Amino acid sequence: MHLKSIRLPSPDLQGNAVFYRDVLGLPVRQSGEGVVVDVGSSRLEFFEGKASEGSNHLAFTIPANQLTDGTRWLSERTGVISLDGRDEFPLGDPWASESVYFRGPDGIILELIARQRLENASSVPFSAASLLCVSEVGLAVPDVARAIQEIGDAFGIQSFAGDTQSFHAMGNHEGLLILVPAGRQWFPTTDSVSSYGQLDVELAGTPRPGSIDSGVGWRLTSGEALKQP
Repeated sequence: MHLKSIRLPSPDLQGNAVFYRDVLGLPVRQSGEGVVVDVGSSRLEFFEGKASEGSNHLAFTIPANQLTDGTRWLSERTGVISLDGRDEFPLGDPWASESVYFRGPDGIILELIARQRLENASSVPFSAASLLCVSEVGLAVPDVARAIQEIGDAFGIQSFAGDTQSFHAMGNHEGLLILVPAGRQWFPTTDSVSSYGQLDVELAGTPRPGSIDSGVGWRLTSGEALKQP
């Protein structure tokens, strides 16, 4: 599953443009409604509006062998989030990943993640071009178990990891929807929590096309179903 585009409001479009262009070095352009950021094969779109009361979460996939290089590159540009003296966080199966976290505009919690199950290792020096795509988006929900059922019914997306109350990931290593209750703390922070808010996510490569409106701000659509061999 691929996270093709993510559209979200911001009260500070210029601040987003500066951060993603001048700090992270990503391609940024103006659109009719706001600011568009190209993150590899994914797209972030910011339009003028009130951000959610809490924090959103996005993860950017990087080459599987370059977490250390990515952490060094990132720390030269902005602060990384540490917890208990660590700033790199490995996860075992099914994640098979390593991550480093940092803060973006509007309180968003961002992540560089190296996924060992993806065959995307690189010998090219790390740069903004090493941010290959957006592979996770956080979605605050009133009821995690119900959201799992509704998303599965709408798109045929399978569960990946987690429980049915406080945290659940749906999708695969290429793209994951992270379902959490509103008010849940985003790892590895101690002060950033999830909240309802406007968020439009366009998916591709789901088992079947569909759409779902959460009723609490976010909306998912997929017009491109998984191509069968």
